Amino acid sequence: MTITDFMPNGLEFVHSLLVLAGSLLAASGVALWMVETRPGEGLGATRRRWGEGLRNLAGASWLRIPGCLTGWLASRLYALIRAGLVEADMRVSFGGIIFSLLFVFLPLAAAVNALIGGKPFLFWYYLSLLAALAYLNFAGETGRLRALNGVAAAYLGISLIVVIPIYVLRSFTDATLYDVFAHGVLKSFLVADF
Repeated sequence: MTITDFMPNGLEFVHSLLVLAGSLLAASGVALWMVETRPGEGLGATRRRWGEGLRNLAGASWLRIPGCLTGWLASRLYALIRAGLVEADMRVSFGGIIFSLLFVFLPLAAAVNALIGGKPFLFWYYLSLLAALAYLNFAGETGRLRALNGVAAAYLGISLIVVIPIYVLRSFTDATLYDVFAHGVLKSFLVADF
């Protein structure tokens, strides 16, 4: 009995995996938010800011209300963009997300993709990176193979910083253009990280 007996095509299986991954990423995002929230920035601070904004709005004249609302909305959007995009790489959660994407989720997804009949390029590429890492683990301490160690380290660095993100970004973008909207929404989070 194979997996194709339960699911006639691989899209249902990939869809269920993406839903599971999205649920786990959402749960980890909430957990990281709870860990990074300091006592002065918790829900009490949010309630206090909302209360101040509503008191200012209640004290404003009718002519100033649209300007107050627009100013408040613009400042909230600016703070959200600054925290989510501009300063995202300065937080612990960003490094954890990128690490888990590069070293856990993508290798597992590449293995699943190769097992269900997709292109096995990324799976074999990750295996070659694992072989280079194993080589460096043993030969990196000796000075005799310094040139070969440098080549292996450059291969690992360039692969993890340039090759894999560009490959994943290109393949997700191509697949998203011709895919169902709901699947594209799930993949857009991965594309946004890269």
